Formats: sequence, structure tokens, C-alpha cells
Amino acid sequence: MAGKVDENQRQRAPGKRSLATRDRIFDAAEQLFSARGFDGASVRDIARAAGVQTALVNHHGGSKETLFATVVARRAGELSQLRLAALAAAKLSGPLCLRDVLTCFIAPFLEKVLAGGQAWPAYGRLIAHVSSDPR
Repeated sequence: MAGKVDENQRQRAPGKRSLATRDRIFDAAEQLFSARGFDGASVRDIARAAGVQTALVNHHGGSKETLFATVVARRAGELSQLRLAALAAAKLSGPLCLRDVLTCFIAPFLEKVLAGGQAWPAYGRLIAHVSSDPR
């Protein structure tokens, strides 16, 4: 069958243009979700903000729920690694008190918010929405 993809066939890596489109979509979704919450941001609004067709939002992000989860997770991994690195560095100084642990948790986020560009404050607002939503 011509339309069937062989399971052993390698998939092409996404091109630079496709990756740039995906990043624009994720950035727009992050900004809108952080400003309006999950229910207040529509897929059409995200597509308009990213300058793409609605179908591309679905192609790159999946359902609205999946897109939301992806947007939250994409910065969470980086933040988690920064927190773990801060904790490992603090452990080298000896036993940790609660203040040390809290500093290792909070300081990397504050550093990103203050010096990491506009995306990090939006991520902070987004996490606030997630924390206050019972879903």
C-alpha cells in the first residue's frame, strides 16, 4: 500500500520552519492562557496571535487540553533542572535547613522571571491559573 508507513521507516525530523511555527504557537498559547486562563483562550485566538491557521494549532499542539499541558510542561522541565542544580550545589556546603531548601526552590524561578524575558512572567501567571483551578 502506498499510503501506509512502514514501522521501520525513519520519520523525517521537522524542519526549521515547522519548529519556528510550533514555537510561535506555543508562545502565543502561553501568553493567552496566562492572561485569560484555560477557558478564556480559544484555539482561534491562539492561531490569530501566532499568525497561523487554526488547523496548524491542532497539528502542532493537539487538542486544547493537550496544548495547555504542553505549554505548562515545556518550561517546567527547565525550571526543575535549575532547582535540582541549586539543591545539589547547596548540599555541597553541608546539611540543609528549611530556608536553604526553599531558596533552592524559589530562587531559580525568580531569576528566570526577572531576567528570562517576557515568557517567564507569563509562565508564572499560567502556573497561578493552574494552582487556582480545581480541575
